[in-house]
Amino acid sequence: MNNAAKSLVCGDNLYERNRQNTISQLLEILANCRVLTIHQPYASFLANGWKRNETRVWPTNYLGNLLIHASKRKLDDWHPEFIENITSKPFVATDYPLGEVVAIADFSDCYLMVNGTQPPDYETVKTINLNDIALVNDIEKQVGDWVAGNWAWHMKDKVNLHTPIPAIGKQRLWVPGPELLTEIVTKNWQCLSNSYLLR
Repeated sequence: MNNAAKSLVCGDNLYERNRQNTISQLLEILANCRVLTIHQPYASFLANGWKRNETRVWPTNYLGNLLIHASKRKLDDWHPEFIENITSKPFVATDYPLGEVVAIADFSDCYLMVNGTQPPDYETVKTINLNDIALVNDIEKQVGDWVAGNWAWHMKDKVNLHTPIPAIGKQRLWVPGPELLTEIVTKNWQCLSNSYLLR
């Protein structure tokens, strides 16, 4: 084997070791993550950063890495025009996959929505003031259910999966199986390695 061939082999081996190390590191980081199934287009709005908060009628004590799973529910007839108004981009159906994990988010806070001052019954709960337009801007209002008493699940950061992974959704938060996590990481390790997960 000549020197050029040896260099190629060494380069391939180094690449593969780096790939395997990165995959192992990512799987360890995501070992205790959860999944949230969300209808489209809102799952992709989170994945692409047009939406930073998922609004829910229930809170959760879980904070951490959250897989964003798009449900199989098809888009309604009015959604394409709505999407174009939100994103200022032409609607492309393939940008809104169904039945797939599309992103991973850093779920950092769960806020109770209030009008004005915080209710005394919720002294230990973080709140978000519906009158604060810096936190609740026009786009967020259009893509969420912003009503006092609801909860805003805030995503501090996110990474959009280059290869969305098929999965069957569930209600409320659910735990991904090891096979699903392995497929997500092995098929997306490069984009994940450049994300907040390994900063």
